[in-house]
Amino acid sequence: MSGTTILSAIAAATAFHGKMVFGAEFQTVAGLCALGATILSGLHTALKCDAYQAECSRMINVLEGLEAAFQAIALLDPDDHLAAVRDLEKKYEGALAGTTASPPHRYRVMAMREFEATGS
Repeated sequence: MSGTTILSAIAAATAFHGKMVFGAEFQTVAGLCALGATILSGLHTALKCDAYQAECSRMINVLEGLEAAFQAIALLDPDDHLAAVRDLEKKYEGALAGTTASPPHRYRVMAMREFEATGS
């Protein structure tokens, strides 16, 4: 846990000593809120949420690019559809290799159903 989190928690708990909020002294309410924020901040750091969120953002960009490429298949000659799909499937698998975040399986199933429904 960082020192700034601890100092913020202490400062927040004592800033309005003696005031009433929600039927309790503000010091008590602020202390509980600051404690909760400190715990959440510590969990966020311990669970490496920032790294996971960054990886999710990267994967969103990769998957949006693949989505556009899959949609563009409709513009190809029908004889080229299967080869294009296979190529994009390889890119999809490559994008997932070694990543710490992956799209839920249900999205892939939904995409396959949508692709099959278009008759491609």
